Amino acid sequence: MCNTGSLREIPLKAIPVKNVSQIQLSHNKILRIEGYAFAGAVNIRQIHLADNPTVTIETNAFSSLSNVDRLILPSGIRAIEPDAFYGLETVGYLKLSFMDLASLEPYTFRGLTHVKLLSLQESDLGIIRAGAFEGLVQVELLNILNNKIDAIQELNITAANRIRVLRIQGNHLLETPESGSIVLEGIDALHVNR
Repeated sequence: MCNTGSLREIPLKAIPVKNVSQIQLSHNKILRIEGYAFAGAVNIRQIHLADNPTVTIETNAFSSLSNVDRLILPSGIRAIEPDAFYGLETVGYLKLSFMDLASLEPYTFRGLTHVKLLSLQESDLGIIRAGAFEGLVQVELLNILNNKIDAIQELNITAANRIRVLRIQGNHLLETPESGSIVLEGIDALHVNR
């Protein structure tokens, strides 16, 4: 769509995108992904936002998207608001890497459903707050790999999340979690190592 380097926001409100299947917005100057940024883009299969100085993903940023094969986000994200992925259904590949978060807030992933691969990797995740994964449903593979984690207030993944495989590997945890703060239930396969 546009990777000229001059866009500062996602321009879909001004452009009819009903029959567009791929949005290429890499190499621009997009600082934030605003709520409902992709409203009306019902046939989108791929979204490329790499190489933007994006700092914030706002609430409902990806609302109403379904059947997205690939969602490529930029590195350097500093804040993911609660419900940022709300309404994003049937995602093939969502990789969040090289982020610098103060925390994973409650309901960060609420409303994100039917995901083949969700990967949080090579990031400073700050504090994993209670409820960060609340409302994340039906994930084939959830990777939490090679991150710096200051503390885990709560990591509660239950059968209600319907996560088939969970891989927690190579993370550097600065503070030992309190007893009972990590609950992992209903997972078909769990892979954990330092």
